[in-house]
Amino acid sequence: MDWLVTIFTPVAGVFNLPGEAAVPLISAFVLDEYGAIAAIKAVNLSGYSVTVVAVMTLISHSLIIETAILKKMSLNAVFFNTYRLFWSIAAGLALNVAGVALSLW
Repeated sequence: MDWLVTIFTPVAGVFNLPGEAAVPLISAFVLDEYGAIAAIKAVNLSGYSVTVVAVMTLISHSLIIETAILKKMSLNAVFFNTYRLFWSIAAGLALNVAGVALSLW
């Protein structure tokens, strides 16, 4: 787990999150929201970090499982997963900007 945190620390920094936040994000993207909740509790994130991770998780969770569902429905899974990841990242960045603005206020 330490190598995962080391790799994703710069990426998490973009969202003003600690590197440990990568664990719940990745578990949510691959598994589901409940895995993310357990990982959030395990890494002991701050309230701000939990909010950002929760919003990003709710937008794009269970990507592997839902890819199978999209394919079964004959929909373009690459498009929909890219769409969800894009909006998840956009929401995380928006919360980062809002958090920085509120801390300066």
